[in-house]
Amino acid sequence: MRTRPGTCQRKARYSSEAAALEVAARASFPLRPYRCGLCRQFHLTSRTKGMKVPLFEREQRAVKSSPSRSDREDLSGQSVVKIAPKSLPPLPASTKAS
Repeated sequence: MRTRPGTCQRKARYSSEAAALEVAARASFPLRPYRCGLCRQFHLTSRTKGMKVPLFEREQRAVKSSPSRSDREDLSGQSVVKIAPKSLPPLPASTKAS
């Protein structure tokens, strides 16, 4: 999709992709840099479909998806405490109808 002249004028311009990525990393929602065909500089977009995921976002996802310290201890078998389920009382004998 091409950037329209009015959109290009409204958006912030970054001289390098690295500069745009620094700003995108501080945003509270996903942003991706792209090179504008009009000004030949970089802008940020919130449209992410089909775009490469930046390194900082892959690292954030890895941190979020990694297990917490207590979970890691459980997975290693060092701190696992297994509790047997409580036994239930026997069921009453059913009466048969004759």
